[in-house]
Amino acid sequence: MKRMQYDRYGGPEVMRLAGFEPPPPGPDEVLVRTRAAASNALDQKMRGGEMKRA
Repeated sequence: MKRMQYDRYGGPEVMRLAGFEPPPPGPDEVLVRTRAAASNALDQKMRGGEMKRA
């Protein structure tokens, strides 16, 4: 499984595709496969550091 991740504020240049192994689901939990995802303006502001606390 892979995911896009980042570890600092910035634009798309700080994002990277990385391998990821989710923990196994526990009792009364399910693991859901996501085939597509999207980003919106709030996500971009958060990633860019505009929403961080002073």
